[in-house]
Amino acid sequence: MVAEQRFAKAQPAEGAHHETQNRQFLPATDIIETADAVILKLDMPGVAKEDVDLTVDKETLTIVGKAAQVKPRKVEIAAAG
Repeated sequence: MVAEQRFAKAQPAEGAHHETQNRQFLPATDIIETADAVILKLDMPGVAKEDVDLTVDKETLTIVGKAAQVKPRKVEIAAAG
């Protein structure tokens, strides 16, 4: 499949990963080619559809998603005695 050959050679663009507090995220991706389309399925937990931006420049597809920030919360555990 032509699309798979192109994507197999593709490298993540500089800044293509998500960095928050020294963590990086590059989502798992499935690529499906049909007779009339190429379908990309990305695992982007915490990212709403309306927070995903797709751009194409020449032959480069860029997908950016903004996840909502999750604030740490304090958890108290009481032991029965």
